[in-house]
Amino acid sequence: TQELRIAKERLDGAYEEIAESEREISAARRTTEALEDTVFHLRRENEAQAEELALRKKLATLSKMENVTVSHYCCELYEHICGTGNGITASGEPVQAGVSVAVDTGIIPLGSVVYVDYGDGEIHTFIAHDTGGAVVGGHIDVAAETHEVAEHLGLRNATVWWEEA
Repeated sequence: TQELRIAKERLDGAYEEIAESEREISAARRTTEALEDTVFHLRRENEAQAEELALRKKLATLSKMENVTVSHYCCELYEHICGTGNGITASGEPVQAGVSVAVDTGIIPLGSVVYVDYGDGEIHTFIAHDTGGAVVGGHIDVAAETHEVAEHLGLRNATVWWEEA
């Protein structure tokens, strides 16, 4: 029985060593997962910074207007102050909130990609789908989802670049 007791103590010790190894492996996995998550986020941040830098370099090559008045019109489908309400822009494309922008085609051709910097650290991208009677010279009109949203967004000043389609 002495031999059995010694064998049992050795076996218990081995089980404890296995349990400790499993705890260490689990801790190492958690550390690895945390490091992988950090690396993933750093890569995404780096990619975003690289995209921003590439966009800024691109903007330097495009036509530009400063101190542009930016107004907003709605996409609601009834005739009112914002337009005919038929949902079709001057380019023939359906009006899209946050995408379509009305421009003075004497300056910015329809179909152009329009980049807007409100000075908030973000470049907003639109497509010149539309025109408007009041959209003349240094003025663009961005499509918003509702009339209420368009009124809430109000007038802003921005720097605008465009890339002809």
